[in-house]
Amino acid sequence: MISSNIRSFLKKHLFDAEILRLMALVLLVKPLTIVIQMLLAKYFGAGPQYDAYALAIFLVMYVGSVIGNVFTSVIVPYIIKLRRSLTTHELMGFQNAITALFGIPALIFALLLLCWPGAVVDVAGPGLPDETRAYAVRMVRLLSLPGIFILTVAMGKAILNIHNKFRLATSMTMVNALIILFTLIAFHESMGIWSIALGFAVSQVIQTVLLWLRSYSLGLVVFAKPYLPDGVTGKLWSLSWAMILTQAILLLYQLIDKMFASTLETGSISSLAYALTVKTFGIQLFQLTLITVMFTRISEMIAAGEIARCGEYIRDNIGRVMRLVLPATLVFCLASEEIVRVLFLRGEFTVADAERTTSVMAMYVLGLPALILNLIIARIFHSLQRMKERIWLGIQYLVTNVALNALMIGPLKVMGLALASSITIYLHLILSLWVLRRYRLGLGIDGWFGVLLKNHIIAVGTYLIYLATGFGRFMSAWSIHGTNAGDIVIGICKGAFVFIVYLGLFLVWRAMTARRSAGRYRH
Repeated sequence: MISSNIRSFLKKHLFDAEILRLMALVLLVKPLTIVIQMLLAKYFGAGPQYDAYALAIFLVMYVGSVIGNVFTSVIVPYIIKLRRSLTTHELMGFQNAITALFGIPALIFALLLLCWPGAVVDVAGPGLPDETRAYAVRMVRLLSLPGIFILTVAMGKAILNIHNKFRLATSMTMVNALIILFTLIAFHESMGIWSIALGFAVSQVIQTVLLWLRSYSLGLVVFAKPYLPDGVTGKLWSLSWAMILTQAILLLYQLIDKMFASTLETGSISSLAYALTVKTFGIQLFQLTLITVMFTRISEMIAAGEIARCGEYIRDNIGRVMRLVLPATLVFCLASEEIVRVLFLRGEFTVADAERTTSVMAMYVLGLPALILNLIIARIFHSLQRMKERIWLGIQYLVTNVALNALMIGPLKVMGLALASSITIYLHLILSLWVLRRYRLGLGIDGWFGVLLKNHIIAVGTYLIYLATGFGRFMSAWSIHGTNAGDIVIGICKGAFVFIVYLGLFLVWRAMTARRSAGRYRH
């Protein structure tokens, strides 16, 4: 039996059961995606072929990702509102109409990529070597039409999430990983880098079929005549245009990094892609679980006028996120050398590739806490339908990123691009919170700042203790350093050290806070 005190502690400091179940599902999938990255490194290294794929896949996914995010962020809260005023049949018709309207831009962009891939690649990678450019142009043309299914997958997930069917939508990550892994293993010898492109295309089609068939079987999608209530088109456009522009601007930072990296040595774009493995893990763990559940609940609370309760809900989850992500970020940064060697240093992936990727990973993961929190903050803006402010914040993000990239690429090369990205996302987070605070909506944002400050102070303290004790130097002096087994042991030891120290400092802080509160109460 678990005591009531322990249950109370777990309830306060961990996520609720639904979120934990979704996180467990994502954690089951992540080893598959890591294996995929390991195989890509082994088969293709950090060379022109993977440089081309990393650039091409971003271009193919760009518009689908932008429109998909807009569909999720604008339509989900709007449908929740319309439930009160429309019949079920009208709601299904509205859903069908919006799905069709949102598909038009993705189709137009796919045709652009199909007809003029060379022009698009030249804009995205102005400094690409001829071999890399040739691969990229062919990949963009091949994947242009399958790229449409990025949007259909996003819309299918959103429809399920609207009706609180979170698990099926989250499970698509596993479906995607399994299909890509199979095609990579089965066809890499005969097809080369095109095997991963084949896996991407097949995966998007299969995910679309599974999501929409399941939605239809549950009655969440029906063959109803498209229906748009009077005045809704103008309302949706007023909400969507700003969101589209904001998402387009925010996603451009990935393109900007690749544009700058295309002017550096061959393999720089690949190093950015490999280094994103850890960062993507953190993003997916929370975006597919906590952020998905939170967005639905935040939208419901705001629609019901429960602003104070919404603010407390967000504050509590920010604290939970920070207690997990900040120490994990320290571990990934301090153990980046061991992580890269264990995951990638084999086959076509050279020592030079490993050194370059290590420095990029260490700088990239520094921005992980702010990036995850920005996902939460962005959803708050969407739920409040404050999209014009998001445009200005997006412009700030883009301008800051470009300026820092230009400043740091000279002395730090590709590592400078990663560091610029981390600094930019933290500045964007602080400014976004400041803008929200100025609304004076009663969300209690000062309390959010307090939670963030406390946990970052604890993280800095943990890092200083790590340096002062010389623990990293002690571990690196081991004779087993440089072997896979040794690197795994060292990485685990560094992780255990960081989490133990972080937890200890957190408990000390909490005890001191409780003592001060008790003293004020007595007086």
